[in-house]
Amino acid sequence: MTRRFFFFCAALAGLALAGGGSLAVAQSTGPAYDCAKASGEIEDLICRDGQLAALDREMARIFAIARDSMFTNDADRKTLIATQRGWIKGRNDCWKAGVKPDCVKANYMSRISELRVGFVDVRKSDAGGASLGPQGLRCEGLDAIIALTLAKVDLPLLYATWADQFYVLELAPSGSGEKYQSLGDGSLVIWTKGNEALFSLKGQPDRSCTFDELGDTVSNIVQPSVPASGQAAWPEQLGAFGEGYPNPGDACRRLGETAFTNQFLDDSQILVGCPGDMESDAAKALLSDGKSRVVDKADGYTIITRPSSQPVDQ
Repeated sequence: MTRRFFFFCAALAGLALAGGGSLAVAQSTGPAYDCAKASGEIEDLICRDGQLAALDREMARIFAIARDSMFTNDADRKTLIATQRGWIKGRNDCWKAGVKPDCVKANYMSRISELRVGFVDVRKSDAGGASLGPQGLRCEGLDAIIALTLAKVDLPLLYATWADQFYVLELAPSGSGEKYQSLGDGSLVIWTKGNEALFSLKGQPDRSCTFDELGDTVSNIVQPSVPASGQAAWPEQLGAFGEGYPNPGDACRRLGETAFTNQFLDDSQILVGCPGDMESDAAKALLSDGKSRVVDKADGYTIITRPSSQPVDQ
């Protein structure tokens, strides 16, 4: 077991390290940018939220390491700077999300994971920052190895990705071990204890897991894109289509015919899904017409029926 592997497992468990030291948690000061110059709803939100501000500071730290690395040539540096600008725009698009803080967390954790995967100098800088990983997690009955990235912010966050899936999990109260539960509906739980973990995904059997080093396979980790909703790809059973509802870019989407949605569809209704619960801004905007109604909640999405003649600008 390498030192980095031990450090990651110890961080998940919140254990004291050898020599009497303890795992540092990023302090709640401010983000890396000047809040007096903050632009837009999301940058203001980050300035008010200690956890998000800590993520911003860690992002700025590892971005600078990647940009200034002796292994980053001029062409790659230009690409890195351009993609970072694009990422900032995507993060700021979280104003469209139903649960804006969760969307921002998902965007930060995805980008932090991406930079840690792509730049070896970032992975060598663990002692100076608030992120660790990626670390492998092998689970019984799961073909793909799960890559985990940890952010040691005020309330620790865990980014888990495998195949084309990703989840952002937050440390939750537990009687023993360390329980990380996915944002939103809590459909994924990763319960860690030492070098072992329990992987519990809604609708699937619980899986016993062990931590494992990724080694040379770290460069093969797939980084799914994060939509403005902050959610992973929409579940197939919802049959989501279009670029947003009622307008392109909105958090909600139309739902088509599937074995699951057919129970709610008829000629007089359309079906819409919105990330989060019925109290999200996106869902409340649709329900405010007095004609739309919630019929179910599935996989972290609120399912709403609307009259098929409903104008799209309502």
